Amino acid sequence: MATNEFKFTRDDRIVLVMGPSGVGKTTFINYATQRSGRVNHSLQSDTADLRFSRIEQRSSSISPPLSLVFVDTPGFDDANKSDIEILTMIAEFLVKAHHLQLQLESILYLHRITDKRMSGAPLRNLELFASLCGNIAMPRVVLVTTMWRHVDPKVGRDREDELKSHFWKSMIEKGCRVERFNDTHGSAIFISTGSDPGREVLISSEMVEKRRSLKETQAGTTLKKQLDTMIRDKKEANRRLKHLLASSSVQRDESHVRDTWEMELHRVDGDIQEATERMRRLNLPLPVAIMRRFSKSQAPAVPSD
Repeated sequence: MATNEFKFTRDDRIVLVMGPSGVGKTTFINYATQRSGRVNHSLQSDTADLRFSRIEQRSSSISPPLSLVFVDTPGFDDANKSDIEILTMIAEFLVKAHHLQLQLESILYLHRITDKRMSGAPLRNLELFASLCGNIAMPRVVLVTTMWRHVDPKVGRDREDELKSHFWKSMIEKGCRVERFNDTHGSAIFISTGSDPGREVLISSEMVEKRRSLKETQAGTTLKKQLDTMIRDKKEANRRLKHLLASSSVQRDESHVRDTWEMELHRVDGDIQEATERMRRLNLPLPVAIMRRFSKSQAPAVPSD
């Protein structure tokens, strides 16, 4: 294990913190660990990869402290990495945690209560998150609303009710909790602990026990459907723009108007190429070195402190 990698112990209990970019994942971890500034212990870069931070939380004066390792993850809408890269990164970590026999304490999915609607990227994030966890892990999942200080209490309650009765309904029925984060250390620890133990995340079970590739997992299948839809919609937009540019009314427009439409067509063409490349990358297997490293016959030993 490289010197810049985080050192796990058998006593560690993992708290996986997920959600779209900007929902307050790092802030939540800072409150949980009672640290200010950015969470350190980067696995690779300081901005777009998994970040780890450990605290020892004592529940009573007589019981041993609980070693919690918070894992800060990029959102699937991260500006620096594609959703394929992020899904691969999280899958690799969960496979590693499986072979290290690390206990997963909870899986947190953060959502801004200030968001006026659930659509687009946040909805795709949630769909991908649910498919990554699987139904069996739902009792370990906590859906966490953040930024309550920035919203009128009644408006926040109404949005929370809509989330629970519509967007989160199926996940709640499968056993996940819903909690409000109130920007305190105690709130962060309460949210992070107490979930139902012994539930494995679906994607690690699929990749380790069933030996499936990333694209064959439920999360991979969900992502493929999202990319298929994106490519289809972009191609339809491309077709309409070409038809518009060929129409007589646009031909008569001033040159700057036509230039605007041509720039939009160029952007859509770029989106199609990007989505197609993401689809191609989804079909690639996990790096051979990683699969060797995490194979059953070569499961690494857990280092001690």
